[in-house]
Amino acid sequence: MGIANQIQLPTFEDLDIKDLNIDTSLDYGPDDGGAEISQPVAAFTGADKDHGSMMIKAVTLIRGQVNGIVRLVQVGSGPTLVSGIVKGLYPFSKHGFHVHEYRVTGDCESAGEHYNPTRENHGSPFSVQSHVGDFGNLVADGLGFSRFHVTNPKLSLRGKYSVIERSLVIHQRPDDLGMGLNHESRKTGNSGGRLGCGTIKFVSIG
Repeated sequence: MGIANQIQLPTFEDLDIKDLNIDTSLDYGPDDGGAEISQPVAAFTGADKDHGSMMIKAVTLIRGQVNGIVRLVQVGSGPTLVSGIVKGLYPFSKHGFHVHEYRVTGDCESAGEHYNPTRENHGSPFSVQSHVGDFGNLVADGLGFSRFHVTNPKLSLRGKYSVIERSLVIHQRPDDLGMGLNHESRKTGNSGGRLGCGTIKFVSIG
């Protein structure tokens, strides 16, 4: 992973997300590993009411064997835009990338399994059958960086299936998008272990 780890990860300003000022005074509740959203967060993310066409923003700092920053933006009930950068990947590698059911409280195993409230089989973001937080694969460049901008029509930052206070996990191996001929493919895409992870944190609404 050599060269990529020697390059400084871009800041919020470099990623053009300087408007994402995290309110550290907001009570997110205890990091107890539970999947429930605390009431202060629910009040701001739409887990308890309809915000119409308001824009909701969230951010995740990825830590582990790889590091990165991911922003999530949703307007009203539309699809969620997910963009970011990850460093420390092997050059030209592919890695499964998913939302998991719990916030991170220790290592990446604390994130639990794929977030799958609708009990679907694993797939790609645009498959008829897929988990709420299936993103497919991150693809690294020759320096071990992955820069991405994707839209996920099933992912939401508001309402009953909000992913706020859950987690993003980057896996060791490519995601086969549920096309493998075994149970693990339909569950995880055969993506293997976990290289990095972070909790999805509410930033702002407006």
